[in-house]
Amino acid sequence: MILLIVSLIICLVGLVLASIRLLLGPDLPSRILAFDLIGVFGLAGLVMLAIYYDNLMWLDIGLSLAFSGFIGTIIVTKLIKIDSNKGS
Repeated sequence: MILLIVSLIICLVGLVLASIRLLLGPDLPSRILAFDLIGVFGLAGLVMLAIYYDNLMWLDIGLSLAFSGFIGTIIVTKLIKIDSNKGS
C-alpha cells in the first residue's frame, strides 16, 4: 500500500512538471508533448486510484481520458500541419 501511495506522489510530481512545461515550453512541439504527457500521468494516476479504492469506475474514466488525450493530440498536430502548409 505504501508503494502505491509513493507511486501516486511521483505521478503527481510528474504531472506538475509536465504542466509547467506546457505553460513555459520553448516551442509548440514541446508543448504538445507536455500535453500528451499530462494525459499519460493522469491515466496512471487514475489506474492507481482504481487499485487503491478497489473500484473499476476509475478505469473507465482513465480509458476515456486516454482516448480524448489521443484525439486531442492528433487534432492539434493536424492543425499545426495545416498552418505550416499555409505559410509556405
